Amino acid sequence: AGTLAEKVAMKLIQRLNDLVQGFGNLSVCSVVKPLDDLRTSAIRPGSIVLLVVSSTGQGEVPNNGSQFIAMCDRENGKRLTAPQTTFRYAIYGNGDSRYAATYNGAAHAVEQRLRQIGGLAIAGGLYQGDTAVCTTVLQALNSWWQKLRPAIQDLASDSPKLRRASSDDDFGKGPMIRTVDIQTEARSRHRIRSICLRTEYQTAKVAQVSPSYREHHLGTYLVTLDIRSRQHEDMRCIQVLPVNSPTKVRRALRALGVSGSTQICLDTPGTDNASISSFLTDYVDLESPFANLEWLQTFSTTTLTDDKLATLPSLDVLEHLNSSGHLPTEINMTTAICLALPILHPRTYSIASSLSYPPAPEFPTSKSQTRKALPYQPANNLTILVKPFPTGRFSHTVLSSSAPPTPLRYRLLPSPPAEKLLTIPPTTPLIIIATGAGFAPVRCFLQRRIAASQSQSPNSSDQHNKSGRISLFLGFKKADIPLFSDTLNEAAAAGLLERLCVTP
Repeated sequence: AGTLAEKVAMKLIQRLNDLVQGFGNLSVCSVVKPLDDLRTSAIRPGSIVLLVVSSTGQGEVPNNGSQFIAMCDRENGKRLTAPQTTFRYAIYGNGDSRYAATYNGAAHAVEQRLRQIGGLAIAGGLYQGDTAVCTTVLQALNSWWQKLRPAIQDLASDSPKLRRASSDDDFGKGPMIRTVDIQTEARSRHRIRSICLRTEYQTAKVAQVSPSYREHHLGTYLVTLDIRSRQHEDMRCIQVLPVNSPTKVRRALRALGVSGSTQICLDTPGTDNASISSFLTDYVDLESPFANLEWLQTFSTTTLTDDKLATLPSLDVLEHLNSSGHLPTEINMTTAICLALPILHPRTYSIASSLSYPPAPEFPTSKSQTRKALPYQPANNLTILVKPFPTGRFSHTVLSSSAPPTPLRYRLLPSPPAEKLLTIPPTTPLIIIATGAGFAPVRCFLQRRIAASQSQSPNSSDQHNKSGRISLFLGFKKADIPLFSDTLNEAAAAGLLERLCVTP
């Protein structure tokens, strides 16, 4: 769906055309088509289906793929037995992890349907291209191509390691073959995380949440983060890694039956292996379903259905298997289980506070009157605006599970579009439009301007010129207005606003 997905698909076709020239048994469909044009009856045995999928709205499948989803659901509803594997597939998910609650939601939905109609994944099945991490889409496509190309070459060469037997006796042996590839891929992802944790991420804690977390709060949360000894720059972003709480890590360790000091091999050059305790804290998401369940097929059965296993939080699955006596304690199996856990994705937010706000009072307004003191915010504190999602990893799970201070990891990132505002002279008139949590960089900008205006002498020739005032058009939910009214009132009192229009 979308122009970007179409461009990625066109580049993929170019590479496939070059690849298949060396194989007489492969050909490429040279036309990019919407997903709704794909008919399950037209997928012939031995086909390789490659899809590029973007999401829309709250992670939904776009309109030009909804008929395909419905068609797969109808076929699956009529089926009385498990589907026979007839084709291979791989999916490039074009997503943005900053929208964590809906990240690549459409790609996950499409992969689920392909499995239901008999598809067998190659190259890991779903590759999650993350525009929040990769500088360009082409960079993410290159990473996917490095996995996809050898998988296609192996199939074209009829490589035994990717051949899937069609008999019922051999059918169960397939996952054992892929487990090696999945573990290798998981180790690769965690090696990258290990390097980032060592070189880029710092420790912090949630110091305050306003208003206090409520299950059915309809508005945005103003979250204050204590970033310890570091100071932030204005108009930047902060990427938050919502690590698992010590309580949940202890629950996972009990279920696995291992000590937290037990080492897990990540094959990270130049570093020691991570302890399982730190791995469960910083690397994986215990609140999300397992990334794959092939490890489960190798040793036992469970009373949980496949649908339950695919949707329950991984921590719940571990505790269920442990209570029913189905969870092994061998270190090799424990490693396989840990590597099958879903990776913990960071969430990115615009910083909503200025480092220079409030300013230190330098000039009294008169001999008999001193300026009213503003609430003090320590230099190592910053605020972000968090829009709540019912299943959000940070906005729901972390904020609701424990009262501040709540530990987390973070790193500071540039925000080039917002930072351009800092280069605009104060005398330049501005028109700013923002809605909801998008007010965060605007709030930071206003606080910066408030601080600058209040640090000037009343007789200074640098007093704010009317021609440089701001016309501000904002859209909020009514529940959000108390969070933003103080900053807006101060900006108006400082003469920064030419016009203010707020639409609840």
